Amino acid sequence: MKIGHLPPSKVENTTPQSETEKISKTKVRDKQIKIEFVSVDFSDTSKIIKKAIEKSKELPEIRKDKVDAIKAKLKNNSYSVTPEQIAEKMLEEIMEEIHYSRK
Repeated sequence: MKIGHLPPSKVENTTPQSETEKISKTKVRDKQIKIEFVSVDFSDTSKIIKKAIEKSKELPEIRKDKVDAIKAKLKNNSYSVTPEQIAEKMLEEIMEEIHYSRK
């Protein structure tokens, strides 16, 4: 190996201590240059999640169609929710919060 005007005897290559480090070290005169190589590999799952997040950002924060439908039902007194449905939804939300707080 030859760098610039230095003769090959002034340049020394050393190999990484282990393959997992993936570090290349080169000594030029009494100076040491450290170059790190980083490999990033995204799984298919992370690519799908990233795409889903991007798509979700395109959606409106409030689903106007659903809100309008509920408003119309409230207006003509046809919207009915049982106490059991309310309790079930509350428990679902609590269980979801517990599940995500443990991660």
